[in-house]
Amino acid sequence: AGSAYFNNKVGIGTTSPATVLHVASSTTPFKLLTLDSTDASQDAGILFIGGGNNEFGIQQPNNAAGIFFYDRTNSAERMRIASSGNVGIGTSSPSEKLHVQGDGADILITDAGGGEMAKLGSTGSNNGILELKNSSHSSTVFLNTSGDSYLNGGSVGIGTASPADRLHVALDSSTTNA
Repeated sequence: AGSAYFNNKVGIGTTSPATVLHVASSTTPFKLLTLDSTDASQDAGILFIGGGNNEFGIQQPNNAAGIFFYDRTNSAERMRIASSGNVGIGTSSPSEKLHVQGDGADILITDAGGGEMAKLGSTGSNNGILELKNSSHSSTVFLNTSGDSYLNGGSVGIGTASPADRLHVALDSSTTNA
């Protein structure tokens, strides 16, 4: 067993490394670095240590396929990509393509300037909400499973794409009134 020390930059496959460690290859296009835990009880991964000793890791769990992102400073898994391709934020067992779990587990869509355009999430009392905003970032659609909901601006059509009034319900000929 030996060790090596390099004072500046290390190049593997290159004679002019651009960073502290620079790995280059023209013969192995998709596998430049292999991390392999030979102990079946240990995860394989990469640990990043930032200023102030904040630690964040990307790991492949020892007992399951997939990958997860772990905040070691706060001892919390932040995101997982399961072997199924499902992505979990706030859960280590995502059951859908995108599974967000937790208090205030909102999905926010913003425009290029950072203005809110749409939000899907939950209230503090675990009820669902859907909010859509116009180009002025004013709420025009707000659906709340535990409180007031509203549609502001325009007309609403049920069974029609061209409502003639504020609320237009169109029945087809096979529908009977209940």
